Amino acid sequence: NILRASLPSSSAHDAGSSANGTASSSPAASRQSSGWSDADDGVGGNGGRHGGDAVEEIAFRTSRPQQPLASATTTTTTTTTPPHIRREADGAKLLLVTLLSNKIRREYLRLVSAPEHAFLARRVYEELVSALLILGGFDADNGNGNASNGGDVKSLLGACCSAAVAVAVRSPGVMAMQQIPPHPQLRMQQTILRGAPSNQGIIELVQSCKASIAAHLGVPLPPQRPTPTVIANSFAPNVALRLLGHIPEEVQSRTDWTCADMDAVLQIPSADHRAGAGGSAANAALETIHLALTGYASIGVTDGASASPSLESRDEWLCESLKTLSKWTEGCKAITLSQLHETLSATPTTSPPNDINNRVPPSLLTQLLSLLSAQSHQKQWSTALHAQNSLIHSSRALAAAISNTGDYGTSSRRAAASLLLSSLPPPVEFLRHPLSLSQSQHWEDAIVALSDLAATLAREEMDDVATCRMVGSTDLVELLLSLQSHPVHAVAVPVLEAWLTLQDVPTSERHPDLASPLYGRLVEVILKRVAYPPSFVSWEEELDVDEADFEEMRRLATDVLVGAYFLMRAGYLEKLAEVIMSVEGNGGAGVGTSNRGGTPYNNNATATATNNHQWEMVEASLYCLTAVSREACARVKSVSNAVRGGRDSPVSGDGTATASGLTQLAGMICAGGAQSASGRHPLVLSGVASFLGGYSAIWALSCPPPSILQILSYLSLAIAVPAAMEAAGKSVRSVAIASASTLSSAANSTPELYDGISATLAQAMDAALATGNAKAMNNVAEGCARLAVQLRDSTRVRAILSAMAMPTLQRARSALDAMVSSSGMDNSGVAASQMEAASQVLSSCLGVLREIIRFCDEPPKGSGDVHILSDVLTAAWPLLNDISSRQCCRANDAVLSSLLEVQSQLLGVVPALIAPYFKELISFVVRAYEETFCPSALDYISAAVELFDSEQSAMTVASGLDESGKDATFSQLLSHLCQYTFTYITQTKRPNECPQIIKAMFEMAQRYLLFCPGGLCQCPEFSSLFALATACLTECKGETESTRATAIFLTQLIGWKQIRLPPAKLSKMEQYAGTIDNL
Repeated sequence: NILRASLPSSSAHDAGSSANGTASSSPAASRQSSGWSDADDGVGGNGGRHGGDAVEEIAFRTSRPQQPLASATTTTTTTTTPPHIRREADGAKLLLVTLLSNKIRREYLRLVSAPEHAFLARRVYEELVSALLILGGFDADNGNGNASNGGDVKSLLGACCSAAVAVAVRSPGVMAMQQIPPHPQLRMQQTILRGAPSNQGIIELVQSCKASIAAHLGVPLPPQRPTPTVIANSFAPNVALRLLGHIPEEVQSRTDWTCADMDAVLQIPSADHRAGAGGSAANAALETIHLALTGYASIGVTDGASASPSLESRDEWLCESLKTLSKWTEGCKAITLSQLHETLSATPTTSPPNDINNRVPPSLLTQLLSLLSAQSHQKQWSTALHAQNSLIHSSRALAAAISNTGDYGTSSRRAAASLLLSSLPPPVEFLRHPLSLSQSQHWEDAIVALSDLAATLAREEMDDVATCRMVGSTDLVELLLSLQSHPVHAVAVPVLEAWLTLQDVPTSERHPDLASPLYGRLVEVILKRVAYPPSFVSWEEELDVDEADFEEMRRLATDVLVGAYFLMRAGYLEKLAEVIMSVEGNGGAGVGTSNRGGTPYNNNATATATNNHQWEMVEASLYCLTAVSREACARVKSVSNAVRGGRDSPVSGDGTATASGLTQLAGMICAGGAQSASGRHPLVLSGVASFLGGYSAIWALSCPPPSILQILSYLSLAIAVPAAMEAAGKSVRSVAIASASTLSSAANSTPELYDGISATLAQAMDAALATGNAKAMNNVAEGCARLAVQLRDSTRVRAILSAMAMPTLQRARSALDAMVSSSGMDNSGVAASQMEAASQVLSSCLGVLREIIRFCDEPPKGSGDVHILSDVLTAAWPLLNDISSRQCCRANDAVLSSLLEVQSQLLGVVPALIAPYFKELISFVVRAYEETFCPSALDYISAAVELFDSEQSAMTVASGLDESGKDATFSQLLSHLCQYTFTYITQTKRPNECPQIIKAMFEMAQRYLLFCPGGLCQCPEFSSLFALATACLTECKGETESTRATAIFLTQLIGWKQIRLPPAKLSKMEQYAGTIDNL
């Protein structure tokens, strides 16, 4: 009722669509007709009003009277409503219609399925159609009266169209609904929906749109079934096209349909095959769009009764027709390229011989082709916006039709694809001319749409394009190369998919030019496309390129580069190395070359990087080299394995050339040491670090040990540069791990090499510690430790590990002293800042110590040998004790977690050395958990339970506990921890607020189940622990880690008979089977 009252002509609605007198011209009458009223509902009253009445009053009082449909002689009145009130009113109207649309989508199916409400369902449709009849004419004339209000009218019109289509998509057809008698008792006695086709409402709406456009163009239609009176045949063209365009998306909004149902409802024929060719909604819609495009793209067509519409109106309707076509091709898979090619006007005409209507109209594909080629010069557009929109919607419609491959392999599709490809060269210049025009006019959206169309055409017709048998195939490839180099991100990205599709075509089935020659050019294009902007300083200051787009382009281009490498092999690496060498200079004997021979890269290559942005091209070349490092290393490894096995490898020449060229390039890069590193751009240095780390396997196979140490030393220098810090840390780890075996063998035969290894690893650790970056420190520590433990002289290994650990321990001691001094100061901002900084340093140093310990789990080689960690542990133990005794350290979550992680690693790596202190450690861990509820404390208990599993373990021997004593001890420990945990999660925090504690708790319980089942089942809190686990399945509210740990524990506990347990533990579980079953 509010909508009806707010329309520009409520009296017209009353005269034309209120069959039973329910319509009204005022909010009060509307409320009375709908069955409710308000005692204080005067429109102009000053009394108190409800919020709904206020919106209603705004909507009614700001309505714009128009000429009623039933009385063309009524004079139009003007409004004096202030603009801000009108804007508020328009917003209220739009909100109301939007709410109505949502209501229809939710409840209209229920409404039409109940006979007692079916009449109301019909009335909803009537009201919306009446609104569209009024708003359509108002929208067409908004430029003459109140142009500033045109956008609001268009929005309201779009919302009404969406609501009307939502009804049509969910209705059985208006012809069925019209048979409902108005009397309520008779309505209750009839069921009018039974047997109606599910797409009848859509078919009727499409028929009405077609009839409206045909009437506007003055084109006669063949006899059809009677059109329902509720659906008008006199919609304005803009309304008819918008209604038609909303149908596919409204069909997809049907949540009660599957995807197959959505496709079928647009494709199945209607009950009356006179609806159009084939009788389906899709065919009828295509005919309607074809009719509109043919009429509005031509010149001199009249609407039959009035003068020819303005050029701008015709352009608007033409663009709306193209937009509607794009929505149908995107939303209906049945609309294929073949169908566009074969769609001709099925409308007979009785026009005079010289009338334009008597001409044979071109197919939809031909019309789209004319708009997307040089033929578009013949079309004079009223505004540049219409010209741009025509390109956008034409491109989207054609791209979607090409993507619908239901006609794949048919002769009709092949003919249509041939037509498009053959139109690429002059004089037609399909795609090329609109791209040139859009580029000159800076129409970015049009360029993006055209790029997507070109990529889609290449991707879907790649089997024919790859052979170059069709005329225009090479033109399409050249066009794709130019689009790939376009600076706009959204233009270049779709083309990458076309190259990936080409990679799937075997080279034997391609034209020779589309193999290695094409990808050589493509690499050059991508190299420039992934380079940093010439004026790049930082992303905060960069205005031309978005960081997210830049990173996405690099990520997506990687697969294309890998494909290029597989085609070009050593030629790919040589092309990129030439760019680097031409800029960096000739030379590069610093790092040893391969002793396998091979052809090195050309040092005298012509420079492809310009003087204006040399560093950008070098960095991009390094990135492209690193992108294929895994594949290149695999090639070199296969050759090396073949040589070791005494076999000939079919790719030995390529592998040897790859190794030789890369080692030469690495030698040139690393030559100069510190001076070379400091003279490079930070981003280039980061690229160098990633390059050296990516090819670590090749350095291990092809470089002599001194050269490997030189690479590690260079990476240590790069760590000091913030931009290269993390990349250099990762690369130190990769190179150290990959070359550990090579360096170990060399040091065994050349003992003096130990000094070089020790100095290099110490240099790397010092450089990493100086950064303060936890990731870089941990990566370097892991790599150095894993290299050190591979060495065969345990005495040397202990010395190397001590040299690595001592700087870390010294920094940790200084940080501890700073924390202690800060804790004694007043609670000032300075003290808090110092405490925070010191705790971060201490935590990161403990993390480095943890990494060093983690990889030193190899037992002593002889009975009299000491563990390689003995010297490190001797130096670290006092520090660890001091940290555990300080309240300020236990109160800091990061420090306490790092300390407990170090203790857990020591427990697993050197249990014999830790055994004498185990009781003290357990007491400390329990106290720490009681104070802080740190999850790492429970992780420590889990490690201890697993460590005590073996009767021969150092911990078991040192403790002197037998099996029953162990079960009793760990049962008491579990009971104590459970009690504290239960209190914490019931009184302090809910389980979903502390997921890490829940995760650690049930991971510990699972360790009990597997390694100490007696301790678990004897625990007095066993039943409470089970109850907590079942509650946490829902209380954790789907948090992944905690829910997974809980579910695993419950699964293994309930299904303990299926767990592979040792016989002793299995018998222990059988003793408590009754207890478990009673849980």
